[in-house]
Amino acid sequence: MKYLYTLAMLLNCAFAYEANARQALSFAENKGQWHANALYRAEIPGGAMFISNTGPVYYFASQEDLDNIHEQAHEHPELDFGQSKVKVHAYALQFIGSNPSPVTISKEKISYYENFFVGNDASRWASQVQHYTRIEQQNVFDQIDLVYYAKEKSLKYDFIVKPGADPGKIRLKMDGAQLAVNERQQLVITTSVNTVIEDAPVAFQVIKGETLFVDCRYYVNQDIIGFETGSYNAAYPLIIDPALIFATYSGAQSSSFYSYTSTFDYDGNTIIAALGFGMGWPTQTGAYDITFNMATDVALMKINGTGSNRLFATYLGGNLADLPLSLSSGNSNHIYLVGNTQSTDFPTTANCIQATFGGGNNDIFIAKISRDGTQLLASTYLGGSASDGYNIFAPIGGGNSSPSVLKFNKHDHSLWFTSSSASSNFPTTGNALQTTQSHNGPLLIQVDTNLTQLRYSTFFNINASMFFNDLKISNANQLYLCGSSTASNIGTANTLNPGFQGGGSDGFVMKFNANNKSITACTYLGTASSDVALKLAITPNQQRIFVTGTSLGNYPVTANTYTQPNSYNYIQSLDSNLALNLGACNFGGTGYLYTSDMFVSNCSALGIAGIKSGNTFPLTPDAYANTGEFWFGNFDLNLSGLVYGTCYGYGGHTHNGTFNFDTAGNIHHSVCDMGGSFVTTTNAWSPTKQTGGYDMISFKFDMATVDKLLSFALSPSSKDTACAPNLVTFVNNSYNYNTYHWDFGNGSTSTLFEPSVNYTLPGVYKVVLTGHNIACNFEDKDSMYIMVKPNQIIKPYVHDTLICSHEGPVTMGLDSISPAYLSNYYTLDWQPHHAIAGQYNASSATINHKIAQEVFIHINGINNDSLCITDTFVKVKVNYQDSSAVHLQPQYAEVCRGDSVLISASGGVHYAWTPTTYLKFFNDYTAYSTPAAPITYLVRITDSLGCIYERSSRLNFLERDRVEAGPDQVVKFGEPAQLHGITNSQNFYWLVDSVPCFHNQATPVVYPADTSLYYLVGVNSSGCTETDSVFVYVNELKVPNVFSPNGDGLNDDFFPIPYNDYMEIVNFSIYNRYGQRVFYTSKLRKAWDGRHKERPADLGVYMYHVEYKIGTKTYHLKGDVTLIR
Repeated sequence: MKYLYTLAMLLNCAFAYEANARQALSFAENKGQWHANALYRAEIPGGAMFISNTGPVYYFASQEDLDNIHEQAHEHPELDFGQSKVKVHAYALQFIGSNPSPVTISKEKISYYENFFVGNDASRWASQVQHYTRIEQQNVFDQIDLVYYAKEKSLKYDFIVKPGADPGKIRLKMDGAQLAVNERQQLVITTSVNTVIEDAPVAFQVIKGETLFVDCRYYVNQDIIGFETGSYNAAYPLIIDPALIFATYSGAQSSSFYSYTSTFDYDGNTIIAALGFGMGWPTQTGAYDITFNMATDVALMKINGTGSNRLFATYLGGNLADLPLSLSSGNSNHIYLVGNTQSTDFPTTANCIQATFGGGNNDIFIAKISRDGTQLLASTYLGGSASDGYNIFAPIGGGNSSPSVLKFNKHDHSLWFTSSSASSNFPTTGNALQTTQSHNGPLLIQVDTNLTQLRYSTFFNINASMFFNDLKISNANQLYLCGSSTASNIGTANTLNPGFQGGGSDGFVMKFNANNKSITACTYLGTASSDVALKLAITPNQQRIFVTGTSLGNYPVTANTYTQPNSYNYIQSLDSNLALNLGACNFGGTGYLYTSDMFVSNCSALGIAGIKSGNTFPLTPDAYANTGEFWFGNFDLNLSGLVYGTCYGYGGHTHNGTFNFDTAGNIHHSVCDMGGSFVTTTNAWSPTKQTGGYDMISFKFDMATVDKLLSFALSPSSKDTACAPNLVTFVNNSYNYNTYHWDFGNGSTSTLFEPSVNYTLPGVYKVVLTGHNIACNFEDKDSMYIMVKPNQIIKPYVHDTLICSHEGPVTMGLDSISPAYLSNYYTLDWQPHHAIAGQYNASSATINHKIAQEVFIHINGINNDSLCITDTFVKVKVNYQDSSAVHLQPQYAEVCRGDSVLISASGGVHYAWTPTTYLKFFNDYTAYSTPAAPITYLVRITDSLGCIYERSSRLNFLERDRVEAGPDQVVKFGEPAQLHGITNSQNFYWLVDSVPCFHNQATPVVYPADTSLYYLVGVNSSGCTETDSVFVYVNELKVPNVFSPNGDGLNDDFFPIPYNDYMEIVNFSIYNRYGQRVFYTSKLRKAWDGRHKERPADLGVYMYHVEYKIGTKTYHLKGDVTLIR
């Protein structure tokens, strides 16, 4: 994004503190609940940041300790973990040579507040603690301000360096942590509980619309941090902006583990499968298989979405070699894996498609593993008497091998995958295109997700070899497959290239109807040389197909598309019927791209990821890295331009499985690494290589780059620095946004594309343009400063407002002038002269009000380049009264339905309110308003001398979301309860013991240890909160084992004792040793008094049976009781 500032140099620092996607960062004021040095606090993941006059202070808790407590609490819910210890670490960045008392201003107030009632010290309690999204500290260093704010869910702070100030004065001392600068010029802050990495700063200037970059880096001397900048144009502002979701090793302790396939689940986690050569895989207690079996095993792992935690790790295999090829995940987040196996005892499940090894060297296996990795839910062989599911290499060096490609089909919850077989008796279905194997034996197979049904299996009628490299499923349940072939009989009529193009092989794209199991279209892609099609993608509207591949010939590109001379790699765009050439381009120069996957985002971006050969692949200025074995690229859908190109990696390689983009545009990938030099991300699950053999690096890289621009400038007739009034018109250069919101910094806003604003008051105004793309769900901001220089109209006492009278002569003077050198640029003339006692051209004058009740001050301005001083007449009444005490607060407030706001007027003796709707008055100057609609109040304030002022207060009315917590429930002690919340809120959570949890879960399962009250809280986009509650009553039944009905008032009765009355006794019966029932009741708390047939029962042991109901469930309790007297 482009920033344009005209008044100051901006030093911008962005630390890696990202908020939850549904929770924005904000700053809470300190009203005594924290240490007095803390002015504000921001909640950040893992801890908090406090703002003070001497610098920010950071506080973190050990995530490892918190995770351990969380895991133990799940495994042992009966234990109390309230006293568990969590390691914490705090450090401070202290300003060196700063102003000890900067002026701190809070801005952009949020409409909600918090209450703090912690502990028994009431002096540390605080109520109605307000939150803000921006905190400004003025003149922290000489002519340098500091601004803290939240941007795109990250915590940032800006040093705003004013004209003439020296950025070298910015110095911060680290207290409590270790500092270093790594090889990427990143600032590394190491604590005892975590590592914080600050990206290297980037500096640039915008001069006449052109962006010029300036050298900038961190300066670290022991524990002192500063900035070093290269030369730049001091007449213009300088912007310094420091900017892989994760990368982690597997955590394997020994042996080698080869990267084969990675995918994602619908929670954003990464699933990886490696080829394991022995023990050492970091399995966990409860995993399906924690022991290495034999030869090679599948090593399966799931990593959370930030790469900070292993969710599970398990082995899967038999007595010989087992190899993973392709992963997929369904809507339930269960994991599906296809591979090949030599094991004759590979684990299979009951009623599977094929329970035994079919023969030959290899069989295909398909497995379904539970989302938590603890269960093998389904598993089957699939094969014949020869080798099945083995890798066969494509015919040219630019193509990958032809592995299986597995995809979950959301239409019928089945699995489709490609494979190959040399078996003449490989199982096929009756509706197969061809039931016998030919040439390399390519296969297309469909199975149910429980692996009990072979729904479809077919070979292909080919006159030469055919290899599948990718498979995608459209929303219309159409399969698109691509690959390479030397067969000349697979093309169909009415497609782009129905005939074989020649050479060693052609690429191809095939459309297969999954409903009627037929090939509806197939086109060749290629030249007279060798060609392959490697990966394909389908646009969200299902209208276009993109295919990427490699060609040793001169693949034909279309006009006005991106091209790179001598390129082997191509992208071809086709219509959904494979008939129309919608564009083709090439890229990469003489290097091959071993493509991992390809995707099209909702934001019109075409993404490609893969391992490259050579160094000829194109990079964009915002590339993540300029070197590495990977290349990631984004093209626009017209193939006319490269939107983003970057390298990534540190020398890894991969094998012949599949890797996948998720729907958000993140590539989930893994590679093999031997040297241990791969750079991992902060808080990675396994930051370093621990095994002596090969290990697998897994990473998740955000490729959802959008071709967009948010930028604006001034029209030729407008000025960014001018005298008041300054009429400014903006030119909007933005594109790819649906809506625009302008904040002009003076309290006014606009949603026009190119608005105008008239700045009538002097000041420095930050203009912020916010662009929002609804379909792509992104928002960006651009900003500039407008300086409106004051017209130096010299005003007596109360500026240029009305002054009411006092009796007697009045001596009047001008307001103080800042800066002081203004006295050189004006002269004064007090009029009328005959009413002035003494000199009429001095800085003050004594006015005889009996001669004149009004005076005029003629200010003769003397202008220069930096001042706006004009000849001005100021009329002043003789009477003096200061109106600075006249207020109406608040001037603006947002009020949720049912809430009230206190409106207070001050500075007068009489107050007239218009209108009085919704008002409840305490007195004539204070009232509560509980509005039911937006309203503006106007108050006429009359002071003690009769001066009348008008002040207004505008209240904006906000609705709340519907929130219903559901009916009360009763459960037995130790059993769970499912809540039944109903809400239309897009952001809601449950409060359990005052702790927010179950975000956006309407029907969570809870485990109350006692009768508990649960609150469902919905917060709408305006910040309005609606709350409803539900009781979950916990009940239990206890039965004594002895009682003594002797009339002494102690233990005279015997009955089941409930915890509370939320219980129903169905049958409470007591039997003597002869089996005779001596007592029966169905009433709660009705007791046996120890009598039978109107006389005392015999001493001894009696049997009882209690049938009772708690909630909707019935329970039985049997035992004995001893009757004594």
